[in-house]
Amino acid sequence: MGDETNDKVKITFEESINEQSRHFLDHITPEKINLDRTSAYAVSAISFATILALLQINNLPTALHVSVLFFSLAIPILIFCALLNEAFLWLGEKSYEYYKGMHKRKGFFVITLSGYALFGFGYFSIIWHISILAFAISCIAIFLLVPTYNYLMHQISKSLDTKK
Repeated sequence: MGDETNDKVKITFEESINEQSRHFLDHITPEKINLDRTSAYAVSAISFATILALLQINNLPTALHVSVLFFSLAIPILIFCALLNEAFLWLGEKSYEYYKGMHKRKGFFVITLSGYALFGFGYFSIIWHISILAFAISCIAIFLLVPTYNYLMHQISKSLDTKK
């Protein structure tokens, strides 16, 4: 019984990812790759700046130590993703089919997602340090916004399919 439920959840998650990434991957342009690259560089720079700011504090509390750890783990992952996107920009349109295949195999997606997730966890631990109530409100907001985002992406995907 538990294996069937896990398989259904896995299939639903994979279908959701495939549906959301399909329109991105159908028409790869240098602008899309550049956006991926720039956002990875920007998030890693914000992580670095936050680490520098946190290290100015004497006797960091545990939550801020955890935040520094998350940010420091996110930086190399995001730099790797940015450099990989940079390589595809340099290689040009001939490489876009491989770029699509790399995203469809989910490996690059998982690496990218882990970098952004570590960045998010770093900021959540800062919010946790500031106030447990603010942390709880942020968590509730995330749990409400993620399904809303998935619903909106599904609706956009359906509307793009009907326009063809």
